[in-house]
Amino acid sequence: MRTLLTAASAVVVILSLAACSSPAPHVTATRSSAHTAKALASDTPDPNIAVTCAGLTELQTNLQAAETELSAGTIEDDGYAAIVNLASTNLSALSRTPNRGLVADLASLQDAISTSPPTVKGAKFNPDGATFTSAMQDAVRDCQRNDTPLVAYAPVDQG
Repeated sequence: MRTLLTAASAVVVILSLAACSSPAPHVTATRSSAHTAKALASDTPDPNIAVTCAGLTELQTNLQAAETELSAGTIEDDGYAAIVNLASTNLSALSRTPNRGLVADLASLQDAISTSPPTVKGAKFNPDGATFTSAMQDAVRDCQRNDTPLVAYAPVDQG
């Protein structure tokens, strides 16, 4: 339950920050190529992509923590499923954020959720499935190209 509350709080914070941020004057507010992960001709990261990468960091952290807690027996299948099932909502929220980046990556992740069969009862999908893993790897690469890599956070004694 603690992880679920943390996940929900993180999404609210990210979306609040995303709605309040605005791009620097020299950065285009929207991208014509959804997979372009480098800011214009400068070395400055695209802030829209950075917002999306921050949201994906939280998503990936929560999914990894859920897997760790399920394996350790600190949560049951229903707790794991509740956390995993938030992924679709989180991605949908990131897609609706005005300052979003990596639109194609977000769409690929949503598609992967809808096509990846679950392995735990009650879960909508398998976060370790090939389709979702591949889509997340693409997003991770695009975040790295933008100099805003995903950083996984782990509670004490979990990593």
